[in-house]
Amino acid sequence: MDRLNAHGVNDGHEPIRPGWRCAACHDDWPCLTRQDELRTEAGGSQLELALLMARYFGEAMNDHPTAMIDVLYARFFGWVRWRNWPHPRKG
Repeated sequence: MDRLNAHGVNDGHEPIRPGWRCAACHDDWPCLTRQDELRTEAGGSQLELALLMARYFGEAMNDHPTAMIDVLYARFFGWVRWRNWPHPRKG
């Protein structure tokens, strides 16, 4: 699925499948740029982000049924942690 940036241009930080490399920077997907975008798209909800990444994780597992699960898990979920997020609002 192509995504357009604020200027209406495809920013290209989407996965090239089946290798799951970033189309723009060729890093493992999700690259750092896409991670930031995904955090924003999740609206600050770690749960929404985790559910979205679970979908991508499932797709990657389908593309690589013999892959080491722990390697893919770390790649898709290792950065989805509270310590990587801005501190939640204090009550």
